[in-house]
Amino acid sequence: MNTRRRHAAIRALILGLAVGNAVWLGIAVAEPGQSQIIRYSPGEYAPIALNSATGTYQEGASFDPLVCAEQPCIELLHNIFEPLVTTSPDHEIEPCLAVKWERLDETTFRFELRRGVRFHNGERFDAEAVRFSLQRASNAYGGTAWFPRLEGVVVVDPYTVDVKLSEPDSLFLYRLSNIGLIVAPLEFRRVGASEFGHNPIGTGPFKFMNWDADKREVILERNDDYWRVSYPKIERLVYAYMDQERALEGLTDGRLDIIRRLNPRKTTRFMRLGVGKVVKAWLPQLVLGTFNLLKPGTPLLDVRVRKAINLAVNRDHLIRYGAIGNGRLFGGYTVPGDPNGAELPPVLFDLEQSQRLLADADLPGGLTLSMMVATEVPPQIEKIIAVSLNRIGISVNVKRVSEAEFLEELYLPKFKSGGAPSFDILLLSVPAGTIFHAAMIPMTLLYSREPNESAIHDEKIDEIYLAGLSTYDRDEGRQIWRRLEEYVATNHLLFFGYQERAVFGTNDRLRFTPRTLMTFWDAYYEPKGREALGPSN
Repeated sequence: MNTRRRHAAIRALILGLAVGNAVWLGIAVAEPGQSQIIRYSPGEYAPIALNSATGTYQEGASFDPLVCAEQPCIELLHNIFEPLVTTSPDHEIEPCLAVKWERLDETTFRFELRRGVRFHNGERFDAEAVRFSLQRASNAYGGTAWFPRLEGVVVVDPYTVDVKLSEPDSLFLYRLSNIGLIVAPLEFRRVGASEFGHNPIGTGPFKFMNWDADKREVILERNDDYWRVSYPKIERLVYAYMDQERALEGLTDGRLDIIRRLNPRKTTRFMRLGVGKVVKAWLPQLVLGTFNLLKPGTPLLDVRVRKAINLAVNRDHLIRYGAIGNGRLFGGYTVPGDPNGAELPPVLFDLEQSQRLLADADLPGGLTLSMMVATEVPPQIEKIIAVSLNRIGISVNVKRVSEAEFLEELYLPKFKSGGAPSFDILLLSVPAGTIFHAAMIPMTLLYSREPNESAIHDEKIDEIYLAGLSTYDRDEGRQIWRRLEEYVATNHLLFFGYQERAVFGTNDRLRFTPRTLMTFWDAYYEPKGREALGPSN
């Protein structure tokens, strides 16, 4: 056992003895104000990564930020690693590992870095770490829609770095806040990519300890040398992956301290038990669907069919019976209040027009569609949609999929064989706040000239999207992004859904800040008999 791991084990043992052997076994209640442990269940599916040997996605295969895939991993890693900049709730770019930045010309950004920051292994954070990490991100993602191609990263001095893009990119800082996580370059070179993925080293508030495949848990420990003075307050953070029912049981009997996606049908019962509280927040999380227009011969290429599908569904029913009131409607793909959003009205339910459109499309022999549904989407939503479409003569075969199945169904056909995915409609719960900008949905689900999750090819979308990327003028950009959303809505290129309200169940004394990417650097337990001084929930 190396020195770092041995010291970590000793600290863990001391902590375990302090709060009892049951905590050491991972089954006891974390006592607020004493052990300062948070056991958090974000959902059923653990972080996954592509196993290059098998060609399949596997849980815990890597925690390298450029290998580990999708929301469960991105959220976890933002507790371990940090970007140069982050985004505020009002869509503004804020400092993180960079304290200042400026755009020198159309393609060059200069960053002044935060001094005195150390990686978890004691390695110094500096311009070389930024150069190594961003160049590596460009090599991995620069040929995709998620990250720009970089011409180079120049170390000006130990705490100043110039990033040179291959072309203008108005989303660059937003992309940095998500994918541009900074890794420890000396450690990465020393151990190699594979080992680094099993023992990741960042500058974040928590240090990676281990992945327990049997328990499906990731154990993180407080970074005592974190640059935010007096933070984090929490000694240990445990990510525990399980389904909603088990998570609620764990929260009720004290084995968990916070769960995400508390079943809204169970909130009243949970509150009556008097063992915790419910915290709700409007985060940029969207339930919407994408139509697969790449599938050869698909009737969805006809805008009348897509419009008929949108008009056939009563979205008030989605909110009332599917989300149990924890949602609000919108007409495009941006959340209310987005400064770059078109502020479109919700799609109106019109069964008669829907039927006429489908009749005009003159489809031979009726229509049967396959709908792939991410597990984060409430089951009642897919049922409402399926019943609604059946009323206009469309049969729907529903398949709920895990993160791994979703990636294998969507990515692998496109990126391995160059073929089209097999589904007709993909229904998602999209964390639009991972890149907190109106371009998030176009970037991931609509733009087609670079690899992403898009299942359509529309030259007009690509043209408007690239125009938005090319301008740094806020007013001009706002008009472009609004025009793009209007075009998508007019042509019904998405199934338009609703914004989810995040519902957390928590320990009574836990104080935290609800975020799209849940980080716990500012979380703490309120001592008995004292008022909270931090996040007010």
